[in-house]
Amino acid sequence: MKKLITLLVLSSVVFSGSVLAQDERPVRDGERVRDGQFRIPKVLRGEDSPIADALAEYRTSREALRAEIATLREGLEGADDDTVAGIRQQIRELMRSHAKDQRAFRKAVREQMRILRAERAGADAGE
Repeated sequence: MKKLITLLVLSSVVFSGSVLAQDERPVRDGERVRDGQFRIPKVLRGEDSPIADALAEYRTSREALRAEIATLREGLEGADDDTVAGIRQQIRELMRSHAKDQRAFRKAVREQMRILRAERAGADAGE
C-alpha cells in the first residue's frame, strides 16, 4: 500500500511539473564564447593566460578559413560538374589542414588545463 501511495504522489508531482513548466528557454547573460565545438575554459580566455597568443592566432586562422571557403562556395553556383568537384576538393583540403591546426591548439589547451588542475590540487593539498 505504501508503494502505491508513493507512486501516486510522485506521479502527481511529475504530472503537475510538466503541466506548469514554461515553454521559454532561460536567458543567458553575457556573450558565450566558443571556438567551434571546443569550449575554452574562462580561466584560459583572458589576455594574461598562457595560451592567449595561440588563441588569438587560432581565431584569426579560423576567420581566414571561413572567408576562403565562402569565396570558393560562391564559385559553386552555376558551375559545371568538373569545376564543382575541383572546388569541393579544395574545400576538403582546406578543412583537413585546418583540422591539423585545430588538433594542435586543442592539445595545447588540454595541456594547460592539466597544469592548472595540478596546481589547484597542490594548493588544496597544502591547506
